[in-house]
Amino acid sequence: MAASVVIRVIRLIRVPTLALDRSAYAAKNAHMHTFRALAALSLATVTFSATTVAQPPLSFEYDRAVPLDIKETSVRKQDGVSLHEISYASASGTRNGATLVTPASPAERAPGILFVHWYGPPAPTSNRTQFVPDAVALGARGAVSLLIDTPWSSPEYMRKRTRDRDFAQSVAQVKELRRALDVLLAQPGVDAARVAFVGHDFGAMYGTLAAANDPRISAFAFMAGTTAFSDWFLFGQPRLQGAARQ
Repeated sequence: MAASVVIRVIRLIRVPTLALDRSAYAAKNAHMHTFRALAALSLATVTFSATTVAQPPLSFEYDRAVPLDIKETSVRKQDGVSLHEISYASASGTRNGATLVTPASPAERAPGILFVHWYGPPAPTSNRTQFVPDAVALGARGAVSLLIDTPWSSPEYMRKRTRDRDFAQSVAQVKELRRALDVLLAQPGVDAARVAFVGHDFGAMYGTLAAANDPRISAFAFMAGTTAFSDWFLFGQPRLQGAARQ
């Protein structure tokens, strides 16, 4: 998707554009209570009537005091911007990989964008490289972008996951997206008042939960996300049959 299309999508859903006009915040916040309720309901469908399992209180909080420990492994130039391959300390205590795209001349108040990719193996873009062209194009306009690894960066993701862990892993993934926002906002010049989230497929599904629970996200563009997590997780093992699928 070209950068111009991403910008149009952000405008289409009637939230601030990459300029992130502060006057649009009130309108966005007025809808957030409903948005949070719908997002929580969507995740709640991860648990199924076939097996009623007591879940701990739902929380997307994590320890933000843990150092990010950002490490750069390489950097290259492309079309006038810099692409930094980095890793950082994740919310779970492991390390996560990412690509940080920065403009040639960082602005004092640069917009920041978190890109979260789709799941579509064997497509070569079924990983954090999906949005590199968009990030490069927007970097030429002064934006700083972070493109992160996710559990579905692995082509074997759907085969390896199990239904009994879906709920906990979904909650953990939202925490990881919030942790990625910490990394983005730690970059020099990124304006905390101008942060956008762009998500496709799983990136959109988990992005709704992140946006509903983290007020630092001022704009978002969600593409091709399903309306309920169970639309995907029903395909786990063991496969649900008959009434259990309802």
